[in-house]
Amino acid sequence: MYTKIPSSVPPAPSLEPSSTRVEQEKIVPKEKSASPDGIERIDFAHMTLRTVEITVNDLYFSGRITFDELSAIMQVVVLPIDGIAGSDEWNATPAHINRDDIDAWIDAATERGSHQEAATYQRARALIDALDGQPLRLSVTA
Repeated sequence: MYTKIPSSVPPAPSLEPSSTRVEQEKIVPKEKSASPDGIERIDFAHMTLRTVEITVNDLYFSGRITFDELSAIMQVVVLPIDGIAGSDEWNATPAHINRDDIDAWIDAATERGSHQEAATYQRARALIDALDGQPLRLSVTA
């Protein structure tokens, strides 16, 4: 049985992309890591949380890393204790991917007998070493 929707109920929102969403995405500053030749290179030491998210997604969806490798890299990202995840402030927070910290975590996990955890950190460390400095994309500016 069909019923008529009362006039007091607002119409459903449009499924078309909102222009305000596009405007909000423009507000989030994008780090410029492109070299003079326009090639954007991976630099884990100087990434923000947003840059890490974009970079690992680009690497995963382009087929350069597997989901397990993406997960391993995300295990070594130090997330802030406070703040609102996804906010501009959160996105601009440095990711603090530090090789010395990762080595210390590998040693601590090994000493505890957490071999799977140590293996995950070792995989992340190897991936970061292999990917750091590699080209990510070509930046074209108008």
